[in-house]
Amino acid sequence: LVGSVGHLGMELLKNRIPGMDATHVPYAGNPQVVTAMIGGQVQLALVPPAIAIPQVKAGKLKAIGLTSGRSTLAPEYAPLADLGVRDFNLEVWTALLGPASLSPAAKARITQEIATIMKNPEVRQQLFDKGWQPVGTSPEGMRLRVQDEAAIMSRIIQARGIKLQ
Repeated sequence: LVGSVGHLGMELLKNRIPGMDATHVPYAGNPQVVTAMIGGQVQLALVPPAIAIPQVKAGKLKAIGLTSGRSTLAPEYAPLADLGVRDFNLEVWTALLGPASLSPAAKARITQEIATIMKNPEVRQQLFDKGWQPVGTSPEGMRLRVQDEAAIMSRIIQARGIKLQ
């Protein structure tokens, strides 16, 4: 999809690797991208580990590197930074959001409950088994992350002239 993490991440990667030339081919989602790679229609894509790793283990795809740091999900693969791609870090994450009018007391309670849930070994294992690395942060930490990543992606969108279609 235009503007997806895979699309913008690849544009960011093109900025970090001099001479890299890749054309964005929009697909409805990651399963379609993987099918196109297996079929030879696409040569390179950024795909979440939970979708990519089974295909790599089956010998249908080849992993080049991770877009973030070392991963317990895929410890056998090196981060792109270790392969010489500097100033590149791309992680897919999920955040719990609420309305701006959420009371401070409700926000504090939800934050506490989520922190408790995320410490549960069974929950952590279930998330891990689905391809997620549970980490967690404070509401302020999340706000700063969104702010920082929005700035990075905004620069890429403007530099590459990306438009929603």
